[in-house]
Amino acid sequence: MVDGLVFSVMVYGPMILGAVLGAMLGSSADDGGMVALLSLGLAFVGFAIWTWMTLKQMRDTGQSLAKKYFNIKVVNGDGSPASLGKLIWKRNVITWVLSIIPMYGLVEVLFIFGEDRKCLHDKIADTIVVEA
Repeated sequence: MVDGLVFSVMVYGPMILGAVLGAMLGSSADDGGMVALLSLGLAFVGFAIWTWMTLKQMRDTGQSLAKKYFNIKVVNGDGSPASLGKLIWKRNVITWVLSIIPMYGLVEVLFIFGEDRKCLHDKIADTIVVEA
């Protein structure tokens, strides 16, 4: 939830600001393309900054922005720090690819109720979530 909020503020906020500024500065209908370009450009800058902040935070601490807010982090199954590649590829990309399977999301989340309290993406990546 926090990641989504930060993403929305950093991407959609500049895009809306660009549209408002463009509408205020543009006086003719021909300026519509410039307003769109300004909005998209600002949204791209916000997305790039959000991506950089998230990747830096994950590399340094094993935490996404939301995990930092909730004071938890992801580590390897043996307790050692997880690499950025493992966090991105094994925990996220594989889950995104598998999500094309119907009902995968439900099954994935239901794994948390197992004895070891790990979701399916944690089992695939051999990671655990611990307090930071």
